[in-house]
Amino acid sequence: MISRLNKRPLVRVYHQGCEANLPDEKNKKIWKKISNQVIRIGTWNVRTLNDDFDYKLSKLLSEMKRLKINILGIAETHWTKEVEESFEENGHVIIHSSRRDNIHRQGVAFVLTKDIAQYMSDYELISERMMSITLDFDNGPLTLFQVYAPDTSYNEVEIELFNEQLQERVNLIPKKTKQIILGDFNAKIGHEAYINWSQVAGRFSMGD
Repeated sequence: MISRLNKRPLVRVYHQGCEANLPDEKNKKIWKKISNQVIRIGTWNVRTLNDDFDYKLSKLLSEMKRLKINILGIAETHWTKEVEESFEENGHVIIHSSRRDNIHRQGVAFVLTKDIAQYMSDYELISERMMSITLDFDNGPLTLFQVYAPDTSYNEVEIELFNEQLQERVNLIPKKTKQIILGDFNAKIGHEAYINWSQVAGRFSMGD
């Protein structure tokens, strides 16, 4: 399901990534000037937001505020169609994609601060494991995917179907659109990952 929204005013986005992408001493003055315009994006497997709905959602929003996160992708909401597809709560806009059979499993969502949500042009609820949103900024559109991959208790066919579905959706995004894929891939990386891909992998791993 794809929902289109009216075009909104554009805003410029700056990003920061892993250690290799952070500004060096020479650029700290420049970075200081733009730091107020940085959009912070995160992802979190919350295990469930279904039990004690109001309390857990309140805690999640307070953590977003404490960490100054503007866009948060969530895995394992355990919500169903009983929860509105999109709603506002305490200065945030929440959009979720869930199961349609009232079973409280899986479920993904995006939580955006209201000032960022106004730049959202559309969103797609793909499945209980996958959704995307697109935001329009003056340096071009940005599409974010939030996913929750099957773990090793699922058979290889189901895991491969998930990967293929994600790849198909990624392939549909125009080349000039920036993309970020967030979520819980239920995967482990080894020590070589940081050595070979320090810009996308952290220092902590599961051995070799």
